[in-house]
Amino acid sequence: MISSILTQVEAAFEYLSLYNAKSAHFEGLQRIEQESFPSYALREALINAATHRDDSFSGSILIHLFQNRLEIVSVGGLVKGLTLEDIELGVSQSRNPKLANVFYRLKWIESYGTGLQRMKESYKQSAHQPFWTVGPNVFVVTLPKQTLEIPTAEDNMLNEWLKDNPEFTTKELETYLNKSKATVRKIIENLLEKKRIVRIGNGPSTRYQVKTL
Repeated sequence: MISSILTQVEAAFEYLSLYNAKSAHFEGLQRIEQESFPSYALREALINAATHRDDSFSGSILIHLFQNRLEIVSVGGLVKGLTLEDIELGVSQSRNPKLANVFYRLKWIESYGTGLQRMKESYKQSAHQPFWTVGPNVFVVTLPKQTLEIPTAEDNMLNEWLKDNPEFTTKELETYLNKSKATVRKIIENLLEKKRIVRIGNGPSTRYQVKTL
């Protein structure tokens, strides 16, 4: 039974790898290659689907290939008692602990509870990020095709301003960009998601600090 699952996961990964096209661009004289889907994210999504599948259901794990994305659908939903926020914060509770232990010993699982964060990290250079959808008895991982995020003139202006303003308020950024509160809020949320800045304090006294590389 275990060997059959291992074989199926390996075969699925090999099959998807055949369709994981690579593209390349140049940054100066350096040639940068990019896959349609980060291999790490593909691998992690497949292993998660196998590890957390609810065997009380007879349905198979499904893989859907679309023009702009890939979806991996696993029956079972979340382990009882956990929320999506819990697992995004790194809480780990395997539905099939023995299988998870086999994957861990094979080094297919690097560290319990870090899979979703690492999948997002593998997309850090892409304009589109992976996401997950949870139903009562289903968990869907959506991996968008990577598209290179090319900085605009406005992005470059913002980057220069952040260099000169390592700590700022929402109001200060609104004044500089001359944009609405809603637009600036989206910009700040994007910077937070990319871990470019960190939030300090709460409420009216909230400030943001630029993270140093």
